[in-house]
Amino acid sequence: MTGTEVLRTEHREIKIMLKVCNISASRIQNGDLAELDTIAKAVDFFKDFIDGCHHKKEEDILFPLLIKKGTPEQNASVSALLDDHMQGRELTKLINKNLGELQNSVGDTALLASSITAYTDLLEKHIAKEDHTLFNITESIINPDEQQHLYEAFELLEEEEIGAGVHEKFHHMIHELAHKYKLKG
Repeated sequence: MTGTEVLRTEHREIKIMLKVCNISASRIQNGDLAELDTIAKAVDFFKDFIDGCHHKKEEDILFPLLIKKGTPEQNASVSALLDDHMQGRELTKLINKNLGELQNSVGDTALLASSITAYTDLLEKHIAKEDHTLFNITESIINPDEQQHLYEAFELLEEEEIGAGVHEKFHHMIHELAHKYKLKG
């Protein structure tokens, strides 16, 4: 497996979770507070997996390599993707705030649902930019040895930053939720 294949695989899992979140947001909008548990799991996934693992691989390993090898246009693309990451972090905080307020019976279902939808929209567009543009560029400018180095660096980051078994725990959770919500992976 190459470094970009790792990221593409993670994107497929993230997209499943985004579908789950969109279903939950719709149900929450309609007053189904049983969905708050799913959103609490999603917030953990957003913080620990998407930001703490996936985006960290991009920000700490992939993007610096691309900037080193890239053109000003590529550097601008990386800058835009970093902006998306920052927006995602802010939206995650907002979702968590709105979730907490609803769990304490002082929140607004419409606010939580809209913050979830804003996050999923952002990430869906972000993933499309990476899958269809950035990773193709990456694959055209880095050689097989560099791809192997990316893969190894990603594995080391996972081990050191999020710990053994955490990725697998989220993988299992995603597939349980996909089954619960009758989604195809």
